[in-house]
Amino acid sequence: MVVGLLSLGMVIAYVDRANLSVVLTLTEFKQEFHPTDAERGFLNSAFFWSYAQSLGLNVDKFKTDFASSAANNRIQADIAAFKKTGQQMATPAFFVNGKFVPNTSFVDANGPSVDAFSKVLDNALKNAQ
Repeated sequence: MVVGLLSLGMVIAYVDRANLSVVLTLTEFKQEFHPTDAERGFLNSAFFWSYAQSLGLNVDKFKTDFASSAANNRIQADIAAFKKTGQQMATPAFFVNGKFVPNTSFVDANGPSVDAFSKVLDNALKNAQ
């Protein structure tokens, strides 16, 4: 019974987070609520606070750092740099040796794959030498 309830809780938490991630990218949501990138990030980060706490991390320090202008300036600089690439803003997004690598490169016949990701990195390392 306990395992079943814990499993159900994990599924609900995952579905909530997945739904929020999808909704935050919808044009209709953006047009209705006009959230800034920082506000969308803040909504997503709320889920990570509970994860950080469960790992024993200092959630208060995280919240303080997240709210600081230094952290916000770094985030805004990263967003500005990403926008210059002309790629669609989505996560995860990978650049290897300054070149955008589409997420489809990390998928094999079974779906997302660590092996496929490793092959992309291995090829990039080989080509960089």
